[in-house]
Amino acid sequence: MGTSKSKSRSRIKKRKYFRRETVVYVFFAALFFLIVGWLAFIQLFSASEIRAKASRFALTDSPVATPFRASIFDAQGHLLASSVEERQIFVDPIFIRKFLDSSRNTKDWTTDSLAETLADMLSLDKAYLLEVLEKNIQYELIASNVNLDLAQQVMDLGIDGVGSHKSYRRSYPLQTYAAGTLGIVWSDGTGVEGLERSYNNELLGKGVSEAQSLKLTLDSTIQHWIEKEVTELINEYRPERICILAMDPRTGKILGNASYPSFDPNNYAKTDAENRKNLAVTMTYEPGSVFKVITGSAAIEEAVVSKTELFEDPGFLSVGQMTITNWDASMVPHGLVTFADGMSSSSNVVLAQVGQRLGRERFFSYLRSFGFGEKTGVDLPVEEIGLLVEESKAREIELAVMSFGQSNLVTPIQMLSAICAVANGGTLFRPYIVDTVYDSRDNIVRQNQPKAVRQILSWETCDIMNDILVDVVDKGTGSRAKVPGIKVAGKTGTAQKLNPQTKEYYTNNHIVSFGAYAPADDPQIALLIVVDNPQGKDVQGGQVAAPAAKNILEGVLQYMGVPVERDTPDNIDAVKPKEGPTTTEVKPLRPLVSGEACVPNLQGMTMRQAGLALSDQGLTFSFHGSGLAAEQSPAAGSIVNIGDRVEVTFKGN
Repeated sequence: MGTSKSKSRSRIKKRKYFRRETVVYVFFAALFFLIVGWLAFIQLFSASEIRAKASRFALTDSPVATPFRASIFDAQGHLLASSVEERQIFVDPIFIRKFLDSSRNTKDWTTDSLAETLADMLSLDKAYLLEVLEKNIQYELIASNVNLDLAQQVMDLGIDGVGSHKSYRRSYPLQTYAAGTLGIVWSDGTGVEGLERSYNNELLGKGVSEAQSLKLTLDSTIQHWIEKEVTELINEYRPERICILAMDPRTGKILGNASYPSFDPNNYAKTDAENRKNLAVTMTYEPGSVFKVITGSAAIEEAVVSKTELFEDPGFLSVGQMTITNWDASMVPHGLVTFADGMSSSSNVVLAQVGQRLGRERFFSYLRSFGFGEKTGVDLPVEEIGLLVEESKAREIELAVMSFGQSNLVTPIQMLSAICAVANGGTLFRPYIVDTVYDSRDNIVRQNQPKAVRQILSWETCDIMNDILVDVVDKGTGSRAKVPGIKVAGKTGTAQKLNPQTKEYYTNNHIVSFGAYAPADDPQIALLIVVDNPQGKDVQGGQVAAPAAKNILEGVLQYMGVPVERDTPDNIDAVKPKEGPTTTEVKPLRPLVSGEACVPNLQGMTMRQAGLALSDQGLTFSFHGSGLAAEQSPAAGSIVNIGDRVEVTFKGN
């Protein structure tokens, strides 16, 4: 009896389990047939529409073709390089042909009409597009650098198989301005020259949390004066190359840098790589008499010569079997002259004797201390190291000619860094051009600071050399660099170029230069001008490069707050700049709202005063002319947006 009941309960449980399992099986079977049926429906009735939608989604939301790069600004906040969002247009010829044959082609597009329309919109060749549309491929890029509005018009055609990639074009709004310094970016977004190369990871955001922008030490106003003189030198002397470099001798900051030949980085593909070089770091040359600053400073430091010591200078000096002559030997023998006079007249004979006194070991020690024969460490790519004669092979004649700047090769940035050491009291600084690195929220990621490499000279030596270099400008070969009322220290240079085939010096091919700093008693700027193979009758450094230095120094010192003009009286204390109205005296035309600024009254201000007044209001500026502020646009009291530019024209009193 008990056994019968037990079997009955067991059969009841099995029936319950069977019912549950059946329900589950039926549910999954129904779900399976529902999915299969839906897929079949899609394949039979909606495939073309869904593929079209999927294709359009893929084509318009594809990954960025050329990545975003952060911006580069100059010291005044002016934009030098930025990324402009654009589109690349591409096609899927196979998909397009399916679209043209489908019911979705409601406007009766044909291959011919589509090619003609795209050719007109994108300024392409119709025959080229017809050839592309007949290809048996699924991807072909047909246009790059397409602005957003035009790209949207192309997409609005509604052609399945025509799509766009987001891309960024590198834009340089000032075109050739500081082009060699900024460099170029390849079409894939990689910086390959200039700052674009040396700071490629920061600008792209590689290895860091995000793309980072750069603020340079390069100053727009100083760069303006430099670029202006490059143009003047080209027009007057038709040289092969020009390099003008400006630095703050107290810190190593690069304030301006221009090279010729130059180029427009917006269209770099049309230029030769040789013409895109930043000559400040890539040009190697024999410096000529500018180098006498180094020889003379070393000799004074080692106490082997004094400023007033007399030297016999008949215009020539026999060294071994060779004869050294002065540049003006055919005009006048100097006779008995002081060391200072020998520097002022740029005597090779005097400096060769000074080099002999120093001796090979001490001379080479100072060459290395000044940084010749090694990279300066500037944050610009492909820096050359120059070339020094091997010390163990330097004979008496090599030592003599090296003393006045022949035989050894230097770069402009090495030469100017060495001059800066004399100007600042004897310290060699590492030059640099990037001041600050910022994140996208304008937080400082890195602030570069001046870095002293080594102390080379004493203050006493630099004071003596400073007086000598002032005399070079006041009454010597650098007289065309005089700035009335300002003490300018400088040295001219004229070096013969070596013929690479014959290994002999050309007789009619020179590199002329001029190195200077001012004001001599408190240097604010150091300058080096190098002109390769200028054409003309008188192509000495004092004739070609010194006048360009004068023009740059006049403009820059005025901008820095030193009121110098072409008719400035010799007594600088007699010059009193007109006091411009303070910014608080100008009332805006209406109350300001967030993001707005009131243009101050700049009348009568120096460049520096005007720059500070505008910067205080968050405004950028463009300066023209020299002297004191005479005209401005927008007018004082105008309400503008913060960041807007104010044009200011300066004129002499």
